[in-house]
Amino acid sequence: MKKIKVAITLLMVIMCLFTGITVSAAPTVSPMYTLISIASSGLNISAGVATCDASITGQVGVDSVSLTGSLQRYNGSSWVTLKTWTKSATGRTCSMTTTYSVSSGYNYRYRVSCTAYDGGSSETVIVTSYDSY
Repeated sequence: MKKIKVAITLLMVIMCLFTGITVSAAPTVSPMYTLISIASSGLNISAGVATCDASITGQVGVDSVSLTGSLQRYNGSSWVTLKTWTKSATGRTCSMTTTYSVSSGYNYRYRVSCTAYDGGSSETVIVTSYDSY
């Protein structure tokens, strides 16, 4: 019985070698964007002031990029927009940092739509950061 198990194991190893099957413990999944290299947002609340950061870097060859960030407060059942900022730039990079006074006792998020343009095509990624105060 032991010889059969060894033979089957050896046969499986040989089959994997010759059929090109690879075995991995955990597959890696990562989003692949065609126009956007990096998109990020950040939210930090201190002493009643929310500092909102956003940035985008497009792939080489991108014509322009834009950011639209919305600071939102959770009212117990939905997110309510407090303030929205927009910035765009020619080229492949754009960043913005803004501040806004907030009330204590709430959860907040900064939701940013990051868009890259290349000729007639565009690509948008939404990134979100959270904080409480």
